Amino acid sequence: MGPMNKPHIAYMEEKMSTEWFSQVEIQLNPAPDSREIAGGQNTFDSVGETVQLRGIYGDTKPLMASFSKPVAIPSGVTYMAAIRFVTDSGVQTYAGKEGAETVSVDLPYGETMTFKFQSFRNSYGNDDGGKYEGQIPSIHFFAQWPKDE
Repeated sequence: MGPMNKPHIAYMEEKMSTEWFSQVEIQLNPAPDSREIAGGQNTFDSVGETVQLRGIYGDTKPLMASFSKPVAIPSGVTYMAAIRFVTDSGVQTYAGKEGAETVSVDLPYGETMTFKFQSFRNSYGNDDGGKYEGQIPSIHFFAQWPKDE
């Protein structure tokens, strides 16, 4: 009698998704001290929007969250930038070290754009710590110049 041929039953593992999705709220507010500098006259109100981020588990590259439409902000005013995860996606977030509290960018025509970052102590719904850890690694913005005459 020869060997028996039985069909091989392969073990099928459940496919695990390598992508994650999370809702994040992004905010841009004029800093309280910029209202004082401008004599209380500030032409920019706070703006916020909830957007969806998509990433790959284990990937440590920064993701970009942006407003769906450009937000016009005047120069010469200091702005507070904040981001908050609204949904728990089970994703580990990474923070930089020794982040800057304030970043200023010199623009042509003697203009300056200044952004302040909240410490964890003052952050959006969080009372822990007090360091500027760099959760926002970069800010992308456009500047409109006056037309040359």
